[in-house]
This record gives sequence, C-alpha cells and structure tokens, in this order.
Amino acid sequence: MGATVLADRLQHPNIGLLPEGAEPAEEFLRSLSAFIYRIHPTWYECFGRVVAEAMACGLPAIVENRGGPREYIRDGLNGLLVESTEEMHEAVKRVRSDASLRFSLGNAARASMESLFSPQARREILDFYIR
Repeated sequence: MGATVLADRLQHPNIGLLPEGAEPAEEFLRSLSAFIYRIHPTWYECFGRVVAEAMACGLPAIVENRGGPREYIRDGLNGLLVESTEEMHEAVKRVRSDASLRFSLGNAARASMESLFSPQARREILDFYIR
C-alpha cells in the first residue's frame, strides 16, 4: 500500500499495489501473511518503525540483517533475518508454506512488541530520561 510509484517495475501476477490510504493500515497489515522489509544498500535504518508496527499486528517480519530492526528481531523466534535476496525468497517460501511457523513467528512478534512498548517499558524509558 502506497508503493504505486513502483507499478511500472513491479508487474507480477502475485503482487498488487494499492494507493496510499486505500484502507486503514491495521486492516491492510492484518490481510498479509508476512511483512517483508528491505533496506536500500546505501541507507541505514535506525529503528524501522513500520517493521515494529507490522509485528505489533502479529505479522512475521522477514527483514535484512542490518540496521535497527535486528535489535528487536530474534531470528527464528519472532521474525526472520536474512543476508541476501536469495535468503529472502527462501524465507518467504518457508513462511508461506508452513502455517505453524507463520503462526508462531506472528504470535512471538506481537508479544515482543507488547513487551517493548508496554506501559512498564514506557515508564522505564521516561524514568531514565527524567533522572
């Protein structure tokens, strides 16, 4: 959703591009089987908020093993970290074909985001900065 600028380059029968705001983000995310996030080779992603948002919706995240998301993704537990395009393809195939893996990664993703952004975690962060 929101990637229509790529329409000329992404012509594939299994890929559909929606205009930005076509539906509420949480509904869109809940319609997916997994969330795939690639980082441009020349960029450094400090946190990857969209990855955290997808995980909070219970989606298994398949992400390159660099940048901020690797700080909260535990490979094989609450998401999958990959090193290459080939590994990304294999991870997508695994998650797509294995419902129990998809379910366990998604549940763990949701739990880890609940823990990371729980009221207690927010209080601890606030206490740290107020000191």
